[in-house]
Amino acid sequence: MDNETIKTSLANQLASPVGTQKIQIEVSELVTTIKEYNAQDLPIYFRWDLGQNPWFYRVRQKDGKIVVDCLKNSYGQIEHTYSSITSAFHKDNKVVAEDEWRNIMHKFQEALR
Repeated sequence: MDNETIKTSLANQLASPVGTQKIQIEVSELVTTIKEYNAQDLPIYFRWDLGQNPWFYRVRQKDGKIVVDCLKNSYGQIEHTYSSITSAFHKDNKVVAEDEWRNIMHKFQEALR
């Protein structure tokens, strides 16, 4: 192709109207339980459990910031990651005792050996 053909093709593409599509967006209200707690309550432990693969959250202070650790127990494998505070305080999560967090952390450390 020569330059004139390319210029003509581009001009035709730019001159043609762009199709419009209607996009419908649903906005759902995000509900958390974060307002129910104070900084003095930290660390707080949560479990999200919708089946056989629970996730455990620990919300704590570290160097003056709030950090959310997450242990994902998936199909016999345990993964450590960080998460958002919104995920930890989601209304579907259940508050658990520190012992439950320690048990899953122990399993995670054993898997590393």
